[in-house]
Amino acid sequence: MKFNIFNYSQKGAISLKLDLKDLLILDWFQTFQPRMSKIIHENEQYYWVSYEKVLEDIPILEITTAKGLYKRLQNLCEVGILKHYTKTTNAGSYSYYLITDMIKILISSESSFASSQSSFASSQSSVHNNSSIINSSIIDKKAIASCGLSSQKNIDA
Repeated sequence: MKFNIFNYSQKGAISLKLDLKDLLILDWFQTFQPRMSKIIHENEQYYWVSYEKVLEDIPILEITTAKGLYKRLQNLCEVGILKHYTKTTNAGSYSYYLITDMIKILISSESSFASSQSSFASSQSSVHNNSSIINSSIIDKKAIASCGLSSQKNIDA
């Protein structure tokens, strides 16, 4: 099982009823957070999210309206991952968000578990005898043939 998606724990995401779109939005937010406009509200630092920019940057979301994106962000607020603040000025309204400590639910400690499992698996592979190596070689040749590759030259090309 792949424990993390976009560096977030699948278990944590499932427990919060988040889907891939939610995780992709969070990933976008964390990626661009250092470059976003900031504001301090009630002693907390919020970051301005331009809905149009998010929609432009990640069209794979297949969210086409600011209202649709707002609903997604509101869901992230409702589960406690984000907090929202709207700043209203003469120029308009601006949506600011911050990531809360609830993000820890999505930051997996399972990655260390996966790492230890990987170490165990690699130590076990060194124990295999020559027949395992021969069998894996036969499997590799079958896999190469099933991909339409007929020789090692094709792989290296």
